Amino acid sequence: MKLLLDNGAEIDQQGDTDWGTALHVACNKGTAETVRWLLDKGVDVNAECGRFATPLQAAVVEAAGAVWLYGDRKLEGPEIVKLLINRGAQVNQQGGEYGTALQAAYANWRRGNEELHRLLLEHGADASITGGKYGSVLAAACGNKDIHLEDVRLLLDCGADVNADGGEYGTALIAACTRWWVGDAAAGVQLLLDHGADINAEGGKYGTALAAACKADRSDSVSLLLERGADPRRQNCLAWHTAVRSTGTRAALILKLLLDHININHVHQEYGPALHAVIELWDLGAERSCNEWRQKACFLLESGADADIMAGKFGFALQAACAAKYEPDPRHYTDNYNYDIDHVSVKTKLLLELLPDINVNAQGGIFNTALQAAAYSGQTASIRLLLDKQADCNIRGGKYGSALNAAIISGWWDIVEILLKAGATPDCQLQETPDEEWLRRIREEDGRGAYERYMKFWEVQSASASTSKRP
Repeated sequence: MKLLLDNGAEIDQQGDTDWGTALHVACNKGTAETVRWLLDKGVDVNAECGRFATPLQAAVVEAAGAVWLYGDRKLEGPEIVKLLINRGAQVNQQGGEYGTALQAAYANWRRGNEELHRLLLEHGADASITGGKYGSVLAAACGNKDIHLEDVRLLLDCGADVNADGGEYGTALIAACTRWWVGDAAAGVQLLLDHGADINAEGGKYGTALAAACKADRSDSVSLLLERGADPRRQNCLAWHTAVRSTGTRAALILKLLLDHININHVHQEYGPALHAVIELWDLGAERSCNEWRQKACFLLESGADADIMAGKFGFALQAACAAKYEPDPRHYTDNYNYDIDHVSVKTKLLLELLPDINVNAQGGIFNTALQAAAYSGQTASIRLLLDKQADCNIRGGKYGSALNAAIISGWWDIVEILLKAGATPDCQLQETPDEEWLRRIREEDGRGAYERYMKFWEVQSASASTSKRP
């Protein structure tokens, strides 16, 4: 560096948009010795540029996250922070990714560097400044899984605004609902509520505190929020639909907690009704996951979920169940997976079992009927169950025109045989020539093989029909 300076390099020259000046780089990646040398040469300790805006923020990010030691090398992050402050760094200078050095400290803090945030506060860091990635220091702290409850309480005692909004989480309460707290999952939530946090504030990627708790699978936080007046109907019943779509182990319990406050058949503009969402998202893979989705489906059905509501891609819950595919990856064979050939029909079986009067001929959605959906996905067991329930195999419509066409195009010849025996009518008996425009779309979407299967079947069935007509 001395050689560069001796040959005319400017000590405060800015580099790329990420790193700013040499001091920014040294504070984040270098040593205390390098930082001290640059400061002695007159570098601007408050130069504002780069990703972290100030050298102090760059130093804090490194110091907060670095809890390791390389052999005998002393951890220099806190030393660099102290050095910058002693040389005139403005602790509350704003800008960059985290807005302030204090927010950077709480956002990146890991166990093992407890003194860093206290160092900043002791030198006048303002806990009430808003802005940056998380909107406020308090939100950054509440969303950091390594921050202890005492650290949050310290910020509140230092004047942090419990209802400051903005940033990734929206508010500190929403951030707190995304994580566990040491000793008590709801302790952080309780602390913020006791300090006046707005329980129904909206914002950030989770929308509301209740929705965040549902997403995080925090049943005790959900229970606490409901007791304190959280409204699950906010943002189009977002909390309810978040719990419905959750893969957490407590999702069914959370749904039970929410049920008394919500319409079980509420139709979300994007997600549809709860039952539809559970049926569509139901993971047929690992046994534990499959059982958890089954529990949610059973709970909804037993609590009055209406399977006859038409919404979404598949139209009805039964069509969604029949459209499910399950192809275990042979590279991941374990005892936790079900390899029964009829396992793919488990959703259909559940609906038909718990809803004996369900309309198996309801029409709507991409496949129009449940039978066509099952024929498309290869659910042989579902085909038999639907036919036993008097499903009409000749209803026309949907992507493939009929259940028989869906089976042909997908190559499920066992289902083709079942449908023909049940009285399904081939296209060649209903029209003189194949529908070329429809076939063009099939070839584009399902491939050449699908097109050739359909044409071969047309040829064979046409020849068979001609032979049967001969005297």
